Amino acid sequence: LVVLVVLVVLVVLVVLVVLVVLVVVLVLVLVLVTLLPSPPMRPEPSFARSLVAWGNASLRGNLPLTALDTFSSAITHVRSVSFVDGPRTSPFSAWLAEMRQAGIRQLLLDAGDTAGFESIVAVAEAPHSSWAQKWVRIDGAKTAPWFDAVLTRQPPPAALPNLGRSAEAVLNDLLLAARGLVALGERVNLAGWDSHFARVVAIADGTSSEGTTPLPPSAPQAAHRLARAANLADVFGGMGSWNDFGPLDDAGLESERSRLSSVVYRAIQDALLATAHA
Repeated sequence: LVVLVVLVVLVVLVVLVVLVVLVVVLVLVLVLVTLLPSPPMRPEPSFARSLVAWGNASLRGNLPLTALDTFSSAITHVRSVSFVDGPRTSPFSAWLAEMRQAGIRQLLLDAGDTAGFESIVAVAEAPHSSWAQKWVRIDGAKTAPWFDAVLTRQPPPAALPNLGRSAEAVLNDLLLAARGLVALGERVNLAGWDSHFARVVAIADGTSSEGTTPLPPSAPQAAHRLARAANLADVFGGMGSWNDFGPLDDAGLESERSRLSSVVYRAIQDALLATAHA
């Protein structure tokens, strides 16, 4: 009997040791996954916005064409940008020089029917041209840059895309909604999210320089503030996000939180077009 008890105790101890080891390994894996850089889930929208903003700055004479091939150093997930028209492949600066010679005076970001922001429309009196994005993952990439961006000519849209609202209007919506969430945090516990939105407020009202901007230096200050504030305010995806918080026990306060959250979300969506065309 004693031997049996000893064996049972030993088995239990071995099982406990194995469980502890598994837990430690799992924790280490989670820590490594958190610390290691990973590619963005969907880089197309923000990068297309940058192409349009920087391209328009050059078309207006605010930037030399040569600056366009190095601007993506601020967009760390991109290694190269190329435009493909049949057998020809051109870097951004050469492509834009050709567009300028063809009479192009403006680039527009086209959301299309799926809000994918995957096309850029080069606008002239006639004809227009349209360029669709394709993203090629760099084989073996363990750190940024992760992608090569390739844009190919496609049939132009039947109608020109909507320019969207002004950067000033979208920035004002985002500022007021973020202020509302900060004020709500003074009435109910928001688990620290009110402090996060206070940082959004500080960027939006110009009292904080936090964050980096994907826009050219010549863009209006309202557009720079909107791009930085919208990036910080984008807390609607992934585990532990703003989406996972709530609902609040008080129905009235939850209704207010939901309304303000919706305004912030819409402003983030509108910010892409607003900053691209500022």
